[in-house]
Amino acid sequence: MKWKIVQRIAAALAAAATLLYGASAGAQTQGVSDGEVVLGTYLDFSGPLATWGTALRSGMEMAVDEINAAGGVHGRKLRLVVEDSGYDPKKAVLVTQKLLTRDQVFAMVGSLGTVTGAATMPLVLKRGLPHLFPVTPSEMFALPFDRLKFAYFTPYYDDVRTSVKYLLASKRFSRVGVLYQDDEFGADILKATQDQLAEAGLKPVSTTSYKRGATDFSS
Repeated sequence: MKWKIVQRIAAALAAAATLLYGASAGAQTQGVSDGEVVLGTYLDFSGPLATWGTALRSGMEMAVDEINAAGGVHGRKLRLVVEDSGYDPKKAVLVTQKLLTRDQVFAMVGSLGTVTGAATMPLVLKRGLPHLFPVTPSEMFALPFDRLKFAYFTPYYDDVRTSVKYLLASKRFSRVGVLYQDDEFGADILKATQDQLAEAGLKPVSTTSYKRGATDFSS
């Protein structure tokens, strides 16, 4: 499943790069030259999502190689610059600043994580660059509308509401507790659960948060 996701990301990115470069009407575009299009991403290789990060990098590099072997994008080869965020928003900001200013990427593509994306997407959009297909279903990466934002997941909010509705109907649960991560990711989950419970005339019997990266839940 991961391989299909990242290959679709790269293929869609190639099409987006062609369209956006053509729309520039010959003006100088960051990360685009006569010979190549430079793409940037950060993944997690040293934190809790390292398994995802490793698989995503392999798939993205494979897809870029396939596109380049087929002639690239209108004769331009894709060059992918990958950084490690460690699933840490502060580190993600630092590597994003590097990608935007030192590497001069044309677009951010397939970056991993909700909390990291929440910290870095404003930097990308402020620079007027495409923020493409982040690997997170958080609704913030699609709404509010921005012509530079491209998302392809069903939002966490919709997924969780559908799941809670199913569980209430099929399992007849009447007492529901919520344990959520204390950040943007968890906020989506909490709101969706509360809203769906409210529609059913229920409230959570307990709502507890935990810090990202926590391993001890005994308290």
